[in-house]
Amino acid sequence: MDRDIRNLRGMVLRHEKGSMEDGNGMRTVIYMKGCPLHCWWCSTPESHRFEPEVAYSAARCVGCGRCVAECPAGALSLNEEHKIVRDRSKCTSCFHCVEVCPFSAHKIYGEEKTVQEIVDLIAQDEVLYFFTGGGVTFGGGECLGQADFVAEVMRICRNRGINTCMETTVAYPWEEVEKVLPYVDVMYIDMKVMDRELHNKYVGGSIDRIQENIKRIDQSEYPVKIRIRVPTLSSVNGNQKNMKALADFCRGMKKLEYIELLPYHRLGKIKYDEIGIEYKLPDEKTPSEEAMAELANFILAQGTGIPVLVSGVRYP
Repeated sequence: MDRDIRNLRGMVLRHEKGSMEDGNGMRTVIYMKGCPLHCWWCSTPESHRFEPEVAYSAARCVGCGRCVAECPAGALSLNEEHKIVRDRSKCTSCFHCVEVCPFSAHKIYGEEKTVQEIVDLIAQDEVLYFFTGGGVTFGGGECLGQADFVAEVMRICRNRGINTCMETTVAYPWEEVEKVLPYVDVMYIDMKVMDRELHNKYVGGSIDRIQENIKRIDQSEYPVKIRIRVPTLSSVNGNQKNMKALADFCRGMKKLEYIELLPYHRLGKIKYDEIGIEYKLPDEKTPSEEAMAELANFILAQGTGIPVLVSGVRYP
């Protein structure tokens, strides 16, 4: 293997070991940093930018003011509650505040890693993958934003017999999507909103490109399995009109195993505060189990023959 390839670098947000929710068996999940979309409900807003960024936890801060005194750009100040206020127009992302804070109130999201470093991390649990049918899953952000890096890691993993999955929106040009297709076993693909106007508002990117890429993957020679995921919000896409359009789009797909409806949750809201951006759905509620079951049964009633999953329950 060419050493330059092994030293190819990617911007990684974080990793999680022992996941049982991001593919079959026990998995290591690698979250890549950077995303071209702007989903209002995103649970990982710290993954949006492609470069490292600093976050601040008010809960960990004791208001000692050391970071304020030592910030070389003068971007930090203390408010009346002795909490840090960051002037992002002055912040140069030097991360000195992270280094000097004795209470870890400041932290960095994002770190460059080589292909070899990520392969070594994944391989630590090779035995667990073997006995549980697990493997590695790439998520984000949008991992196709670093398709060369992800494809190379997955290529090496496949050569070692490690199952590969990807969580993606396929929102990039086909040339980037096709880079990973020879090396991925399963693709979890988000279909967020079917209506073009609502997609532009709540998600961004090109809905036409996303849909075209899904159809091209389904019609391609690559033996990848497709699982469609729908983050479901009552006020946005949790309605029969959207679910009918989804069912019609998925009808006849050959590689699609199932549609999974994911009820909206607010678990990532605290991260919006940490990185200083607005959370645009402050009043959105998690759909009830009854509402989610009704949507699942409505999709089944469209006669596509495609199973639907909700919170681990399979319909029919």
